[in-house]
Amino acid sequence: MKTSIIVAAFGLFSMTSTVSAQSYVTVSAQSRLACPAHVGGDLDFGGNGPDTHAEVVLRVTPDRKTLQLHLILNMIETRSDWTEGDVVVTYNLANAPTNKTFTDIWNGSTWIPITGVEIGHRHIDFTDTSTALNTFSASEFWQSKIEIRGDTNNADLGFGCGNLAEDSHLKAYLSTLYVFYN
Repeated sequence: MKTSIIVAAFGLFSMTSTVSAQSYVTVSAQSRLACPAHVGGDLDFGGNGPDTHAEVVLRVTPDRKTLQLHLILNMIETRSDWTEGDVVVTYNLANAPTNKTFTDIWNGSTWIPITGVEIGHRHIDFTDTSTALNTFSASEFWQSKIEIRGDTNNADLGFGCGNLAEDSHLKAYLSTLYVFYN
């Protein structure tokens, strides 16, 4: 069975693709979390930043059989005892069927061919100046938003992700994605 899907329409340009009804996997909208481990100083940023470096990467494995979300977060206090937290975590979001590889990705409005390992990459660098949650709007077609909490009212690091109001963390929100294979 063949199904026609309109994948983009922009003024004079439109593109229609005919695909098999079973030629894609759906990755539902979701969020993924990374909480840094304590790697230096005491457990509290104490109002001194932290300087924050975050990366959110959508990618496929080199064999193009697994779609992954890669989260990186490093936070370091701007003075005092240089409290530092660090985490790198990879989530497998979808697997292509046996003997198939991923070829394209679509979010309902933007169609992107998968031509290499990295599909999208978001860098965020800033100094956190409050205990409030920092929210960053989507800049990539596959994201809806990113939240980062650095400094909190209590100890910030070393407690995992048990209490997001009091633990430093990165939370990436993904849009629904349709990942095509052949």
